[in-house]
Amino acid sequence: MDFVKYEQEGSIAYITFNRPEESNSLNEEMLKDLEQYLDEIRVRTDISIVVLQGEGEQAFCTGVDWGEEALYLDEQKRKFQNKIREVLLKVEELPQPTIAAINGAAFDEGFDLILACDFRFASRHAEIGFNQKNPGTIPYAGAVRRLPKLIGEGKALELILTTKILNAHDAYAYGLLTRVSPPEKLFERVKDFAEELSIFKADELRKIKAAVKNGGHPNLF
Repeated sequence: MDFVKYEQEGSIAYITFNRPEESNSLNEEMLKDLEQYLDEIRVRTDISIVVLQGEGEQAFCTGVDWGEEALYLDEQKRKFQNKIREVLLKVEELPQPTIAAINGAAFDEGFDLILACDFRFASRHAEIGFNQKNPGTIPYAGAVRRLPKLIGEGKALELILTTKILNAHDAYAYGLLTRVSPPEKLFERVKDFAEELSIFKADELRKIKAAVKNGGHPNLF
């Protein structure tokens, strides 16, 4: 079974997390497959937009597979967490614009993952936040850097310290989401938005994203 599926329609790449029976939680094989696809996409000049989504109707990604991680020794756990950081950084640093299609729960490292994307579209029944086993711990996968940039320090501290889970309406109000859609319309609207962006040439989209990410540095032009 492929834990990560890949499809391409025109210049739009679709990456699907395919462990619906485990709420699309992350394990080592899933991370390995995801990293391989990201490395391939990064150098593909025919791909202009990347969509990340979860299989099924219940979850985008609920973070680490706790059952599997519980079997790790401390050193194995550290390596696994380091790999998660590396892979999420690769998502963030893709030259193509990225869209997270959040069809359900996006918890813990799944929350980190949507923060690494450029756009976040969610269904009305989506839930987002840090549902950590140990409240008060510091998120290790990048949220402490990405979240304040997106919604400000005050709101970021609130979500990290309280491990508050937001529904889609509240997440949009916090500034976390780009759009909220009825569940049956989510993927249609994501596809429409991706196609709208893909009218630009792939190299134009890369330059625009790089300019925004780097504060419009003049050396980019």
